[in-house]
Amino acid sequence: LIGNFRKSENELRFTIKLVDAKRLTNIWTNTIDGTMDVSSIFAVQDNIVNSVVDELVGSGAVLAKDVNKQAKAKGTDSLTAYECVNFMKHVTLVTMLPEDYAKAKTCLENAVEIDPSYAEAWKLLAMNSSDQYAFGYTEDKQSLLDGIDQIAQAIRLDPYSGHTFAIESLLQFYLKNWDAMVRATEKAIQLEPNNYVVLGIAGQMLAYGGTCSENDIKERVSGACYWEKGWEYSLKASKLDKANIDVIKNYTLGWFYILWDEQQLAMDQIMQAPSPGFYWWDIFAGVAADGHGNVAEAQKRFDSVKATFGSTELSTVKPVFSLYTVENTLWPAVEGVLVKYGWQ
Repeated sequence: LIGNFRKSENELRFTIKLVDAKRLTNIWTNTIDGTMDVSSIFAVQDNIVNSVVDELVGSGAVLAKDVNKQAKAKGTDSLTAYECVNFMKHVTLVTMLPEDYAKAKTCLENAVEIDPSYAEAWKLLAMNSSDQYAFGYTEDKQSLLDGIDQIAQAIRLDPYSGHTFAIESLLQFYLKNWDAMVRATEKAIQLEPNNYVVLGIAGQMLAYGGTCSENDIKERVSGACYWEKGWEYSLKASKLDKANIDVIKNYTLGWFYILWDEQQLAMDQIMQAPSPGFYWWDIFAGVAADGHGNVAEAQKRFDSVKATFGSTELSTVKPVFSLYTVENTLWPAVEGVLVKYGWQ
């Protein structure tokens, strides 16, 4: 980490850079302005420290992103455990593509075999197991049961991680164990009430989980299911995640806005998490584009959904809505749009 400053009369300009000494490339740079008067010089100093810490290891996650640039280009066998964990966090959980999940799963399994005490690897392996089932990359429910065992190992190793309990809530959600899901989300929020990743997961589980109807959400019926807490946590996650590192809350907020027929807001959310080719992104983006009057973009997105499922039969896509327990909430809003674009 290097830096310099320039002075012009009473004005100061600090330039800070993070340089990869091995590759001799700039990873990150920032400029901070201040003045020389005594009342502000310490404030400028604090601003520099806070900015550097936040950008490098906080919400900006610059160091993790740089690791991912290197990790994505490597074969699975050559990924170190640390690179593997960051690949899962900042590549797989952004692209959500099957090939990235497969790559992450292999290296995470290797990581926990080499170091059985690596709680973070156990936790992300459990999340990988959950997501692969959720996205239809495997239809074997054993993936969820494996995830329960994996998350139990992570909790045993680190019982104070809210994120670990949030991932347990994911697994309980897909198993439709609602009481266990709610307990896990409550524990997660209790442990880490200001962690945007924890808030994002808890928000989606509480928004989607339970037995709400489309009308409950559309009419904002108070006390129906858990949607109010889901909305609250997702909004808080969005406010805290200034760099939009974690995208789960974008889908949840997009889901709410679609149901509330606020399509521009839905589009704003989904475009913060671009992942063309991932069917959920294509569905959300397609519905929002149609609601915003962009027929060409909607057609493009639904053609991508067709390519994913190999069909325009409604019966081929509806099961994924059932898996997420949104067949009675989101599906009625989506079905009519799909029919409009040639689905039967």
